[in-house]
Amino acid sequence: MATVGSRDDWMRSKHDSGFRQELMQRLDTHFPPFTREDFNPWMECGWEDWDNENRFEVWGDSAWCDLKPTQRVMDVHCQHLDKLLTAGVQGFRFDAAKHIRPKTLKQYAEHIRAHRPDTFIYFEVLTDRVDM
Repeated sequence: MATVGSRDDWMRSKHDSGFRQELMQRLDTHFPPFTREDFNPWMECGWEDWDNENRFEVWGDSAWCDLKPTQRVMDVHCQHLDKLLTAGVQGFRFDAAKHIRPKTLKQYAEHIRAHRPDTFIYFEVLTDRVDM
């Protein structure tokens, strides 16, 4: 994802409601058709969040806007997957898959398999923890 503010901007917005509204307005206008409703609330990403339950909602580098799997987000992503499949793409790599909820990954995989069952799907997980 792209960003609408730095980590420092989001930290500042915790104490400056006017500036927070400015950042939220950027979410509404910078990534059509998405709006602030399609993003998780800002959450700083600390090293401890890399492998804990926060890993699903923290913003990468505390600045990368983190999409929620809303209906609009899933529709846009699935439309894009369809275009790629139609163009002949035969495989997908989901980067940082451990930061996507398993239910959402399953939706992507089922969508892809419904259109082309033999498509290669790879979920990348970077960690030293076997349980991840």
